[in-house]
Amino acid sequence: GLGAWVAAAAVDPYAYGNPFTNGLGILLVVFGLVLGFVAMRGLGRRLTPYPEPVGSSTLVQTGAYALARHPIYGGVLLLTAGASLLVGSRLAILATVALATFLWHKAGMEEQRLISRFHEYPAYRDRVKWRLIPWVL
Repeated sequence: GLGAWVAAAAVDPYAYGNPFTNGLGILLVVFGLVLGFVAMRGLGRRLTPYPEPVGSSTLVQTGAYALARHPIYGGVLLLTAGASLLVGSRLAILATVALATFLWHKAGMEEQRLISRFHEYPAYRDRVKWRLIPWVL
């Protein structure tokens, strides 16, 4: 995951020197930080690193969760994609793609647990089209 990205960025740096790429990188980092922070705040005490819902929690469907079903993962992905552009590493970009694949599958596993825990999850999933990043993925 993130460790592979850091290692890739350290091993394969190259300078883009391109204002567009740098600007896009900054925007992705900022949007990723905002999305992740808003999503974490929205979960509050329900936040857990494990794919199992916490205790007697309720399904969050508002805030960032009204836009994407797993916005924290989306925030991490945007942050690493933007940082990959800023540090200029092809390997870091590949690690970001690998991270996206991992997070996509982890979100799918979580959704199975959420379906079994919350009877309203299938309707929520149908209503909120985006899994990780609003309007993108």
